[in-house]
Amino acid sequence: MTVLQYFWIHGLWLSVLMFCAGIAMLWWCVRTFFRVQQIAELARVPLTGRQVVSFDKPGRVLMRVEGIPMNPRPFRLSYHIIAEDGTFVASRPLMTGFTDTAFTSPLLGQWLYDIPRSGNYTLMVRGLEESRNVQVGCFLVFAWPSIYWSFLCLAGVLLSVGIAIGSLALFLVKLANGT
Repeated sequence: MTVLQYFWIHGLWLSVLMFCAGIAMLWWCVRTFFRVQQIAELARVPLTGRQVVSFDKPGRVLMRVEGIPMNPRPFRLSYHIIAEDGTFVASRPLMTGFTDTAFTSPLLGQWLYDIPRSGNYTLMVRGLEESRNVQVGCFLVFAWPSIYWSFLCLAGVLLSVGIAIGSLALFLVKLANGT
């Protein structure tokens, strides 16, 4: 009970400090989220029928299709990564449907590939006509999966917003009471 009394007695100046700490934490979490997304990105290539993609390390690689809003064309295409020895790399779709954010171009789909070893791989996109072998405005983005760091940054954003709003409410209550 003494801790709550301490916060109530010194609430005016503590709320200002907590508000500043919440805003600083919010800024740090948002900045870290965008840094993680930049670091995780391996390559951004235009959507073409056939191209060579190089991976430095084996492991899971996330392929996103970004492009023109409300363009269903990338869903009608099939994406295959072929190793140098001619074997297909195992893959699975992660997300279907359109998502659109203010920060990036619209996300049209995601696939997860298990790259067995480092080296050059051939990316085959089946479904593009020969006359229009390049889909204008659509890109394939390869990245390391960063869901854990993204989740931690999102939790930090929610916590920092809660701290900022709570401290602002404490400040206003203390001002209203005149103490």
